[in-house]
Amino acid sequence: IKYRQTTQDVPEEVRNHDFRRELEEREKNKRLSNREHTTSSSSDEDDDDDTVALAELEKINKERAEEQARKEQKQKGEEKRIHTKNILNGNPLLNLTGPSQPQANFKVKR
Repeated sequence: IKYRQTTQDVPEEVRNHDFRRELEEREKNKRLSNREHTTSSSSDEDDDDDTVALAELEKINKERAEEQARKEQKQKGEEKRIHTKNILNGNPLLNLTGPSQPQANFKVKR
């Protein structure tokens, strides 16, 4: 059987030991070592990726704006055509072939 050494789990040692400080120091050292591993080339690549992504986003926004303008123009043309059609069909004097008159007949009986 293995016995614990005198310095292992002695209540006085556990009470006097600052576990929080040790944990914070280890976390700080870990963060610093992670920052050292980050190279400037990877951040440059990130900048390039960001630039490309922004250019792509701008291109997409431009295409959407053009598509929206085309849709609006097409809709305005359709509305104008319908409006003109309604004006021409709405006037009974210009509507020579209406539902009451199957054909335009300009003959006068004597």
